[in-house]
Amino acid sequence: MSNKEKPDLSKLRSRYLDGRAVMNCGEATAAEIDAEVMEMLKAAYEEAKRLLRENREALDKISEFLIEKETITGKEFMKILRKVQGIEESEELETKKEARIAMKPVEEPAQEVWMPEESKNQEDIKEPEEGPEFTEE
Repeated sequence: MSNKEKPDLSKLRSRYLDGRAVMNCGEATAAEIDAEVMEMLKAAYEEAKRLLRENREALDKISEFLIEKETITGKEFMKILRKVQGIEESEELETKKEARIAMKPVEEPAQEVWMPEESKNQEDIKEPEEGPEFTEE
């Protein structure tokens, strides 16, 4: 990001009823902003190209897998990526995954459900009265 002082452009207003937004800055400031945005986009583009070049072998292997299978899971993706990068998945990592996935028994008693005071006495609860019977004609 740029270290330049940033103008307050949060206020947009429309001069006319056509709905076009008009910035609260001059043409020179807008041009400077456009130039900085372009610099940021170019830097991001170069970084993306660098990452793709550095990981070309992994991308090729993943694309071969996708051509063959058409879909890939995250686990399969990471397996290919680790193989290409020469990283072995440690048993410790697998153990942590299994521990995280395993369900632990609940030892705490269930909490009491809140009920209004007048409903706590079971004798006060009335059974619904039977209504008229309907017959199909």
